[in-house]
Amino acid sequence: MSKEPQPFLRRSTRVYIYSIVVATAPLLAAGGMITEGVAQLGIQLAAAILAVTGGALALKNVSPD
Repeated sequence: MSKEPQPFLRRSTRVYIYSIVVATAPLLAAGGMITEGVAQLGIQLAAAILAVTGGALALKNVSPD
């Protein structure tokens, strides 16, 4: 009986982090702290980083041929 590997970040944690980034970026842009372009790049970067954890877990669990 092998234990199931625990993901680095659970789905609920990734959703929470992404929702904070998506909510904060426009507020910072509206306040003039960052430009709209930087806000968009920040959201895209967060999405890419959070998506990598799921892909890495999937690759780790591929069964051998």
